[in-house]
Amino acid sequence: FCADQGAAACATDGKCDGGGHCEKYPNGTTCSSPTCTTGAASLTRAGTCMTGVCTPGAQVSCNGFKCTGGTACPASCAHDTDCAGGYYCAGGACTMQTAQSGACTADDQCATGHCTDGVCCDSAACGGCAACNVTGSAGSCTNFAQGTDPKNACADQGAPSCGTDGVCNGHGACEAYATGTTCAPASCPAGSATLTVAGTCGGGACAQTTTTSCGAFMCNGATACRTTCGGDGDCANGNFCAGLPVGTCTGKLGVGATCTGNDQCMNGNCLDGVCCGQLSCPSCTVCAPVTGACAPVAAGTAPVPSTFCADQGAASCGTDGTCDGAGGCRKYPDLTTCSTSTCTTGALSLTSAGACTSGVCVPGAAVSCNGFKCAGGAACPTTCAHDTDCAGGYYCAGGACTMQTAQSGTCTADDQCATGHCTDGACCDSAACGGCAACNVAGAVGSCANYAQGTDPKNTCADQGGASCGTDGVCDGHGACEAYATGTTCGAPASCPAGQSILTSSACAGGACTPATSDCAPYNCDGAASCLGTCAGDGDCASGNYCVGGTCKQQLALGAACAHNGECANSQCVDGFCCGASSCGTCNSCTGPGGTCQTSGTGTVCAAASCDTTMNQQTAASTCDGAGACVTGATTSCGLYACATDLTTCNTSCTTDLDCSMSTCDLLTSMCGM
Repeated sequence: FCADQGAAACATDGKCDGGGHCEKYPNGTTCSSPTCTTGAASLTRAGTCMTGVCTPGAQVSCNGFKCTGGTACPASCAHDTDCAGGYYCAGGACTMQTAQSGACTADDQCATGHCTDGVCCDSAACGGCAACNVTGSAGSCTNFAQGTDPKNACADQGAPSCGTDGVCNGHGACEAYATGTTCAPASCPAGSATLTVAGTCGGGACAQTTTTSCGAFMCNGATACRTTCGGDGDCANGNFCAGLPVGTCTGKLGVGATCTGNDQCMNGNCLDGVCCGQLSCPSCTVCAPVTGACAPVAAGTAPVPSTFCADQGAASCGTDGTCDGAGGCRKYPDLTTCSTSTCTTGALSLTSAGACTSGVCVPGAAVSCNGFKCAGGAACPTTCAHDTDCAGGYYCAGGACTMQTAQSGTCTADDQCATGHCTDGACCDSAACGGCAACNVAGAVGSCANYAQGTDPKNTCADQGGASCGTDGVCDGHGACEAYATGTTCGAPASCPAGQSILTSSACAGGACTPATSDCAPYNCDGAASCLGTCAGDGDCASGNYCVGGTCKQQLALGAACAHNGECANSQCVDGFCCGASSCGTCNSCTGPGGTCQTSGTGTVCAAASCDTTMNQQTAASTCDGAGACVTGATTSCGLYACATDLTTCNTSCTTDLDCSMSTCDLLTSMCGM
């Protein structure tokens, strides 16, 4: 039934395939031999069967060899012609030609066809000042760096010629002596101030020499101008040698310039360190820089001669023996002491020493003795024995006259205070304060002020006990003793029964013990004598409240968001809202205003999709029709596939037979089939 058509045909192999059909030669069966066509650079591998067709093998490179027929690539060569393009024959082996810039010994080794200067080059030859193997540019002719000559191509023709200097110029040619190279010597004879400049190369020729002035210097008698001097003779006319022993020739100075000798000045007159326009200056004047004219010396400078200004003494307020800065003699300055101080007995101030003012001795001003009374002499007293030794407003303390303390200051005796009263340790405007007041109360020191409510620094107020509703042992902040506060417990003990929210007690009011009640809402009583402050359940909350997170809160109205029935005033929490109905049905929800049931929108899912493994069919999700009814989803068969593991959809592919229904899984296609 199944003929063997041979491997070359890749058709039937004479056997059954196990599926009721004739078997074909398997994929990968060899169906043709490898071939290496003469002149080709690659081998065609043997053909193999692929889905019943003989497919030629892949092309495989012969690694540089050319084919010579047969079924295999050649393994040796005798000439470059035995090798493929881009290869050459070396030692019987086809070798890949070297890329541009690679090392070589012959042209055939290079892909460029040129082996120049030992590397594969894009040119057959380079000039004398260039090469193909220059580092960083191998593979192309590159100029040698300026100042080098690896090939010895450039001759040195000598500086006087201004010709080539024996190296390359970096642009592929021999370098000429640089412009400015000396080609003829300079000269500068002794006694001259003119230099003949050395000749220099320019444009390949030695330029004609020129002359130039040595400026402030003379020639050195050889080839250059002097640059330093040892005396005025080394300087050109109109200059002098400054800064010896090794000096600099400097132009002679005009009137007003600073100088150290007559030779430095154009007029030969160096006076007071300045080239002066006058031969001499009178006492208390000097030749001034810049102007070169006689000008007054600074005030306080001693005159020349020293006898020019006599010192008449400070008491006279006359001349002090120095110049005044205006060319005359200076008088003793203002404020110079010219008389002693005095302190008349019983006076409160010292007359200070006199001082010079515009050449006249003026008596000093009165200076306070800082609370002491004068006792004669030239100074204020510094100790006291009694208050009478001190001025008004002062008292004697520890031998010192001390200023009396102002109102509100601290004190220990009445004489220390300007107010005359030391009350409660403070200088006060009153001699005494009441029991619930003092003159040293913080913020009001210096005047009688009431003690703060709840305090009794002087222990004035008796505690008569809470049951009496009388005074409680502290001041009331208004200068009187405080009574027990309204609401203070008195009489019968407080009572707060369990399950109720009203606390009954007795409390002070208007100084008398009076019964009182208070509401614990939103909490209930603790069953003893207090209101609860937390809750463990709704029973701990007063009527109209519920317990949430340990806190009693007011129950919610219709339409408010809720989590359970206890939160709602009507005890109906539906769909997360306090609702007027106990339930709203499948396609309705309590989301309307005021807690009313509303119809769900069209398409709202009311029943999830499913897949029946017994019937092998899928039912789509049921949805609301917008009128309150739930419409059942359509049912479809899963065909050759089984229900998916989530039991909501059918499988659409398979990995095992379990993913199929009444069929098997084809692992090559991942599809269920018969």
